Amino acid sequence: MSWIFPCTGRLRGEDSQWRMGELDEGAPEEDKTVATIGLLEVALTSGKWYYEIEILEGCNDLQPGWARRGWEKLQPGQPGQYGCGEDPLSYAACDGGFYLHDCEECGGDSKALCWSVGDTVGFMLDLDGREIRFSVNGECDEFVFRSISVDSAYYPAMSNQAGVVDINFGGSRALKFIPEGYTPIAEEQMKQMRAEIETLDTQLHRGAERHEATLRHEATLLEIKAKYEAATAASEASMKIIEDRLDDLDMGPFINNPDPSGALYVLGLLDKLDEAARGAGDAAAPSHQGASGSTGWRHASVEDYGRAMRSALEELAESDRDERLRCRGEAGKLIDELTRLRQEHDKRTADFHLESDLEVEKLKRRR
Repeated sequence: MSWIFPCTGRLRGEDSQWRMGELDEGAPEEDKTVATIGLLEVALTSGKWYYEIEILEGCNDLQPGWARRGWEKLQPGQPGQYGCGEDPLSYAACDGGFYLHDCEECGGDSKALCWSVGDTVGFMLDLDGREIRFSVNGECDEFVFRSISVDSAYYPAMSNQAGVVDINFGGSRALKFIPEGYTPIAEEQMKQMRAEIETLDTQLHRGAERHEATLRHEATLLEIKAKYEAATAASEASMKIIEDRLDDLDMGPFINNPDPSGALYVLGLLDKLDEAARGAGDAAAPSHQGASGSTGWRHASVEDYGRAMRSALEELAESDRDERLRCRGEAGKLIDELTRLRQEHDKRTADFHLESDLEVEKLKRRR
């Protein structure tokens, strides 16, 4: 049961006992609190339902019965309408031997419904027949609320000012006087509880699925990052090897001096000397193939030496040219490979960020 208005008295859920009046002992009758409770956990829209209460101690202004959904919202805002049966949305039996609906007393011409300590009062709700009946110790009263509205759901409700009642909805405790064809309120409670449990199970299952999906996305992100880092490390190692090989080529001598051995320079001097000798009219001036005359810096005794020196210098110059071309060719290949690796690294980085962003977006949607 839930408090509707005001929250006072002592409602013992473990044994379903409701004790009222302890806080008002000694107060004038008109100042004592009337409290109202209702089983808001259920919403009855069809079928035939029953519950009962046992009077354990003498009660004052006890008004048990039924209320329609929305009644609980009327209580705090309308002073004076705190009792069950005192508005259009509730029906009550009163311990004065009459019934109450919309503040109007009913049943005056029927057999009076009265109870005392030790009696069990029963409450029957027939939504299919649109009737409300009451009983005391299994004996139904002649009065019946007929043609009740079924526009909204019903639930058990009651008001009390003083005394102790034991509320029994059935279920784990047997009902003493349940009529044939009626269902204990506890079954609807169990139905509602099962529905709530199923809802919770579904939510937990979905939560577990979301958690598992989150773990999978996080694992995927870690895997993407690990692959990226491993590939990047391998690529950087390869680029470092190429950069070291470029450093080892030492192209500096060829860039700063196209004639590192000096062979071309010496050959040029020899050509100038030969040209000078021919200009002086020496018909026997040596040719570029190594012939030697008797004038200029050469003498007949060194003709063969001069020829051999020119040949060696030409070979040295050719070797310089070949080495320069080889170094340039190898440097070009290394530079091309380095450029390719850097392009692959840039593409890998872009793909990594794109794939990571997609996984993060999936993770956000899951959450």
